[in-house]
Amino acid sequence: MAQAAVVILSGDDLTRLGKRYLTPHDQAHERNITRQARPNVIFEAGMAFGQYPTRTVIVSFDRTRPISDIDGINILHLTDTAESRHKLAGRLKNAGCDVVTDGKTDWIAAGSFAAAYHDDPDHLPTDKHAGLRIINRHASREESAKFKPKVWVDLVNDNDLCVEVSSPGWKESPGGIKIAGSFSSMHLKLGRYWCPKEEGLGSLHVPASYVFRVWVQPTAAHTMEDLEERCKTGGRIGTLTLKVDGRAVQIEV
Repeated sequence: MAQAAVVILSGDDLTRLGKRYLTPHDQAHERNITRQARPNVIFEAGMAFGQYPTRTVIVSFDRTRPISDIDGINILHLTDTAESRHKLAGRLKNAGCDVVTDGKTDWIAAGSFAAAYHDDPDHLPTDKHAGLRIINRHASREESAKFKPKVWVDLVNDNDLCVEVSSPGWKESPGGIKIAGSFSSMHLKLGRYWCPKEEGLGSLHVPASYVFRVWVQPTAAHTMEDLEERCKTGGRIGTLTLKVDGRAVQIEV
């Protein structure tokens, strides 16, 4: 019943040819440790080609070990750029999928493909921020809100697993934003929407690569222009405090 298949090659495995089988003509990817997609993904790619060879789209995160049987097929190396996303939409349209992008812009910046790529698959993360990374901070007037204005901080879960995040708080930094209060209020991004829509939650389960946000209320000492400028520049505006899987974490914002 599927119109098309999308095969995602991510270099989760590290492989090379056994040295006893090497020949003088073998290329570097046979001699050296090379990133490779998991065997089940390669098997499923073959199943897809067997069903509909003209409607199978292959994408990869960075370069992976070549597969000789599909040499010559144009693999899309997926990134977060608008150009790369348009190429993927075009491939799906060519495969006959009912893809509608006219007049829509959210899909150009939604999510993070870069979060799926790790420079060293053998590296075990020991990030002091428990695998959370700030991707945006911005001020909002929130005219219809009970508490206004707000400074929002968006974070992505770069861990490979879901984490429980709770007890958001804020510590003022010298020269940073002075706040009237911080609130146990967080929102999880599901597609284009922040959930729950109205009031946030004090605890969230954040899946891998998902984005969530927290906010604080600045004092009247800050104008909107001041807040917007501070959020745009690279200066520190405060320290976000969280519990991640029960562990206390402080993240400079």
